[in-house]
Amino acid sequence: MMIASFDVLNIAAVAAVALILGYTAFWAARVRGALAVPAYRKQAMGIVLIASVLDLTLIGLTVSAYVVYGNAQGAIGNGAFGLFFVLLLTIFYWVDSSVMAARRSDPLSRDTLHWSKLRILLWIAIIPASAIVIPVDILTAGVASTGSPPSWTAPFLILGIFGPPVSGAVMLPLAARRAGDPAFRLHLRWFGLFALGFLAGNFLMNLQPDPVVALFSGYVASLAEAYCLYRSVLSLTPLESPRVAVAS
Repeated sequence: MMIASFDVLNIAAVAAVALILGYTAFWAARVRGALAVPAYRKQAMGIVLIASVLDLTLIGLTVSAYVVYGNAQGAIGNGAFGLFFVLLLTIFYWVDSSVMAARRSDPLSRDTLHWSKLRILLWIAIIPASAIVIPVDILTAGVASTGSPPSWTAPFLILGIFGPPVSGAVMLPLAARRAGDPAFRLHLRWFGLFALGFLAGNFLMNLQPDPVVALFSGYVASLAEAYCLYRSVLSLTPLESPRVAVAS
């Protein structure tokens, strides 16, 4: 495929996003090593996973657009060889960690909507569903090149993959209101902006009639997402957060 000027912008944009997300993952890993409380360490680890997998997802999307399919149209909606669904798993891991961290920072240690029990059911749903959907998506994107998983996987997508993150996201505002830690709430606000940018970017990418422009829209949105993710990491640092101690 001949690379046009707009394609050069796409490649430059995804390179910039990849660098920012890579730095965010690196910094989150450093922050995790400086946190003494296990619940907050898991939060930082969640950011490491999200930034890393999102980075790989964008790279996979670009590779599928310019190498596998030879055109941007084939890459839109293909899940980047299963990486999009892995990204949803990492987001749910962060949500789970954050709800548990919110309970720890709650002076009354309230178990919001019985999350300690509900989380077990959600993990039981998400793990087998992911084990089915991710390999199918890899095969359809890389081998069959159909661009999307077959229709029979829809129940697994809705119940096992999209259901748990959405359920967890509903929990966070409730848990945050009970948390007594301003730094924790700041962390949630920045991550909430990341989540909104993630949804808006995917919506814009699927809305654009021109697939090359659609990819560019997704990459631009990803720049904003990467910045919000980085700011969420900063709110976890010991310098900004009085709730943690530096591990010896």
